[in-house]
Amino acid sequence: MKTYILKQIQKDPGQQTYTRLLIWLFIQDKNFTAAIRQAIALDKRTGHEDAHIFELAGIAGSNQNYEEAAIACNYLISKGKKNEYYRLANMQRMQMNYDRYRNDSIQTTARAEELKKQFDQTFATLGILPETTELLPEYAHLLAFSLNRPDDAIRILNDGLTMPGISLQQLSVLKAELSDIYVYSGDLWEAVITYSQVIENNKNTPLGDDMKFKKAKLGYYMGNFQWAKAQLDALRASTSKLIANDAMELALFISENLETDSTAVPLQMFARADLHFFRNNYAQAVETLDSISKLYEFNSIIDDVTFRKAGIFQKQGKYAEAVVLLGSILKNSSWEMLADDALFQMAEICRTKLNRKDEAMEFYKKILTDYPGSVYVVHSRTEYRKLQDSTAPTQPSDTSEQK
Repeated sequence: MKTYILKQIQKDPGQQTYTRLLIWLFIQDKNFTAAIRQAIALDKRTGHEDAHIFELAGIAGSNQNYEEAAIACNYLISKGKKNEYYRLANMQRMQMNYDRYRNDSIQTTARAEELKKQFDQTFATLGILPETTELLPEYAHLLAFSLNRPDDAIRILNDGLTMPGISLQQLSVLKAELSDIYVYSGDLWEAVITYSQVIENNKNTPLGDDMKFKKAKLGYYMGNFQWAKAQLDALRASTSKLIANDAMELALFISENLETDSTAVPLQMFARADLHFFRNNYAQAVETLDSISKLYEFNSIIDDVTFRKAGIFQKQGKYAEAVVLLGSILKNSSWEMLADDALFQMAEICRTKLNRKDEAMEFYKKILTDYPGSVYVVHSRTEYRKLQDSTAPTQPSDTSEQK
C-alpha cells in the first residue's frame, strides 16, 4: 500500500489525499517521525495543517514518542503567537515533558530541577490564567513530591483557587492535587476536608470516585482500618474499573491481615511504611518494613512486606536486588496470592531493565505452566513468543545452502 501511495504522489504531487493517506499509514505503523515530517512538509505547501500536526503531536506523545511529539509542537510554536495553536502547543509540549519525567523509572533531582525551569518558562510565556491552570497541578506535584517544596506547591495551588474566571471543574482538579500535597506534608486532617469537598462537588464522576478511593486510603494510612475497608467495599461498584480493582485489592489486604492478627500492629506498621512510600521517603519505608520482618517474622504479612520492598527497590533503580526479593516470595510462598505477581515482575525486570532475556523467558514460561489462571497469562505468552523468536537461530537461506 505504501508503494502504491508513493507512486500516486509522484504522479500527482498536488493531490493532498495521497499524502494524507501516507501520513495515516505511518501512524498505523507507529512511524511517528515519518508521519510528522510528512505533515510539516504538507503544511509548508498548504499552510492549513496546524490542527493535524497538533493532533499528531498528541498521538505521538500518548505512545511515548516524546521526541517526535516535541518536533511537532516546536514547529507550531515557531509559527508565532498569532498562530491559534501557539498556546496549545506550548502547553502540550510542557505536559509531555512532565509525562516523560513521570514515566521514567528513576526520577533524579537534577531532572526535576530542569523540569521546574521548563514550567517556569512556560508560565512566563503564557501567563498563569484560567486557560493554563491545567498545568498547575503537575507543577505543584513536581514541587512537592520531587523537590520537597510542599509549602511552595500549596501556595501556588491556593493562588490558582482564587483566580477570577476559573471553572468549578478546574477548582476541583486543583483541590484534588492540594489534598495529595496535604498528605505529603503531614497535614492529614486538612487532606480529609479537601478530599471531602472535591467528592461533594463531583458526585458520580471519575474524579469523585478517585477522591473517594484516596480518602479511604488516607483512612488506611491513619490506621482507621474498619472505616477504610467499608469505604473501599462501597467503591467496588465504581464506574472506573481501575479504581474498583484497586479498592478491592486494598480491602482484601486489610481484611486478611485483620483476621489473622487481632492487634493489627503489623498492619499499622505496614500502613505507615506505605505512607512513607507515598511521600517518596524510601529509606524510612524500607526501615519500617525491615522492622516488621524482624518483629513479626512468621506473620502472614511478611510476603506483602517483601513485595512492597521490591517495589521500592525498583523505584530506586536497584533491579537486581528487587529480583532477588521477588524470588524469595516464590521460594517460600509459591502457593500464595502474590506468587504470580512476583513472578511476572521478575520477568518484566529481566526483560526490560537487566537484559537477561533467557531468565525472562523462563519466568514467562513458568507463569504459563504453573499459574494458568493468572491475569498475566496473555501478556506472558506474547512476550515469551517474542523472546523465543528473537533468540532463535537464523535459518540459512536456500542460496547459502547451495553455496
